[in-house]
Amino acid sequence: MLYFLFLGCALFPCFFFGCSVWLRRSFPRWSETDVIVISKRFVSATHAIIATASGAVVTASCKKDVMMERHWLVPAYLFLAIPYMVYDICVMYYHHCCKECQDQGTPKLKKHTFSMIWSFFKSECLMVLHHLIVAIIFFPTALFLRRGLGDFLVGCLLMMEMSTPFLSLGKILIQFHLQNTLLYKANGILLLLTFFFCRIAVFPYMYWAYGSQHSIPIYRVPFNIPVFCNLGNILLLLPQLHWFYLLCRKAKYLFYKSRSEKPPSATV
Repeated sequence: MLYFLFLGCALFPCFFFGCSVWLRRSFPRWSETDVIVISKRFVSATHAIIATASGAVVTASCKKDVMMERHWLVPAYLFLAIPYMVYDICVMYYHHCCKECQDQGTPKLKKHTFSMIWSFFKSECLMVLHHLIVAIIFFPTALFLRRGLGDFLVGCLLMMEMSTPFLSLGKILIQFHLQNTLLYKANGILLLLTFFFCRIAVFPYMYWAYGSQHSIPIYRVPFNIPVFCNLGNILLLLPQLHWFYLLCRKAKYLFYKSRSEKPPSATV
């Protein structure tokens, strides 16, 4: 399985570098910040598709016994995804530095100071903490502490990434000034739906699936599983609720903005 770890170390940085080179040549008027944002979105969408496909295969293969059935894709994907989390934090920091240089009108960052790192952490605090918790706690737990139990449940968690391609597509459409198109609005609806069902509703679904397997009512399931499982789910769920709130607030703003911009109907 270490093959997938080394594959992840090479795949995501190389894909990001390739996208960056292609975008610089195709859109020479774009700033370095624009190139980084879109390249990062391409890589994020690719990782999300891999995670979602892996989760779909695992859940379909292990649904007969949600605790005991195993699938080789679970450890394979987890080893692949550990480098992605590290890569994504590095790219977020790189984007932050380029944005600071752009705001200050300097062509290149002279040195990485503690104030710069702290500024990055403050601006991306929730995302950085999410990545660190997933990489330091969730992945090692899923790889080494589960004793091979619950591949179905891990597969459900992998499918949380289903909303990411729609999020990335939205950012790409904005970069191409297509935020007023029907495609952007349809993508926003799909983003909200996939985010709710795959990142929020997935948690009660997992409790229901476990309860059905063991003939336990769903409200009794939290008292029949280890405490650290409940705590882990809470740690994963809380940022999803925050991000979903932000998405709904943005969708509400765009909805009322589009209504206010409609021309008044002609009167006879």
